Amino acid sequence: MRCGAQAGEEEIARRKAQGITDISDIVPHPDDIIIHARAGEAEIVGPLTPEEKAAWKTMLARRHALQTLIAQDTAKLKRLRNPERRAAVRESLEKFKQMLTELEAGLPPWVERET
Repeated sequence: MRCGAQAGEEEIARRKAQGITDISDIVPHPDDIIIHARAGEAEIVGPLTPEEKAAWKTMLARRHALQTLIAQDTAKLKRLRNPERRAAVRESLEKFKQMLTELEAGLPPWVERET
């Protein structure tokens, strides 16, 4: 019986033989399957289904957008001198940081954390 990693590797080889270089749709991806031979266990450190992959891709895009907004507000805060505008940007910045914290709390452990 073939394991998921073996089937994935065979599919990659088949595509390579046909000149197909895109393997991004293989789920779970063989690189995401870690075999612990001594323990007789396998660990999947990536999405299991195309739906899960799409959901994580959406979450990662949201994370990136929040990180961008945080960077922009941080830079804006350094430039602003008006106390009212600084307070508004500071409030916005805190909301974005809170949203990022909540989003990252829901990410699986295999997702790389960016600082």
